[in-house]
Amino acid sequence: MSESGLPSHIKAALVLAVLGAVGWGALRWNEAREAEEAEERARVAAEIEAERAAQIRAAREAREKRDAADAAARAEEQEAERRAAREARAEAEAALGDVRDVDRLLLLDWAGRDIGGTKNRDVTRGRPYRVDVYQDDGKQTATEARVDLDRDDRWDERWFFEGDRVRRERAPKDDENYTVFEVWDGERFKREGS
Repeated sequence: MSESGLPSHIKAALVLAVLGAVGWGALRWNEAREAEEAEERARVAAEIEAERAAQIRAAREAREKRDAADAAARAEEQEAERRAAREARAEAEAALGDVRDVDRLLLLDWAGRDIGGTKNRDVTRGRPYRVDVYQDDGKQTATEARVDLDRDDRWDERWFFEGDRVRRERAPKDDENYTVFEVWDGERFKREGS
């Protein structure tokens, strides 16, 4: 027996039991601490993710608001342009005075306009007259138009767009024999040379 009165193997067993209990307690304490740290990391990560999501949502909402404002401004601008174009068209039509519908169409819609090719056939589909519009190669705008007033497949008029000048040749007998030559003076057609 030893000095304390306990056999050494019991002392050893008690020391091992105490050490085991301390080790087990330290292990449990370490596991608890790691669990707390993991929870804290998860909480911080969740807060960061929530903040990122909020920032993304705020940025998206700001972009959508800005896009909506831009779209509204564009729509308003386009409407103002359409209104100005309608007013300009009405003024131009009023300035033409008493002219035929086909004259108005050619003077306002085709003279000085790029037709996007060399020939546009029957640009007046559905109307009682037929108009074909031509643009010579290398030219920026329409150069000629032909008019069949009664859709009988014989051209009654040929129009020539020469910069600011508009000339018209007419076949009064509807036989493609052009005998009347006129120039637009800004208000009416006058015989060429008069």
